[in-house]
Amino acid sequence: MIVSDEYLELLTKHRPELPRTAAEHGRMVEVPALEMLLHLVEEHGLRQADFVAALGSRPYVSQIFTGRRKITRGVAEKLAGVLKVSAATFHII
Repeated sequence: MIVSDEYLELLTKHRPELPRTAAEHGRMVEVPALEMLLHLVEEHGLRQADFVAALGSRPYVSQIFTGRRKITRGVAEKLAGVLKVSAATFHII
């Protein structure tokens, strides 16, 4: 996988210790799906309640946001729809 400068720029807003460009990076950085979700939610100014319609219920959304439920491919697609990003953002295979 090639890491783009745009992707690294997004990551470094949340994790400033990471390299800022692919050239600085030299290898792939993978951010856990939950960490990426929390960062994107904060960056978009959203709340857990904004995901209920897409995911089904407040308790289920809470379980995802606290890590008690894993972010599966299906969940990643629903999260991506709300966040207006690619589901690949969450690196779920």
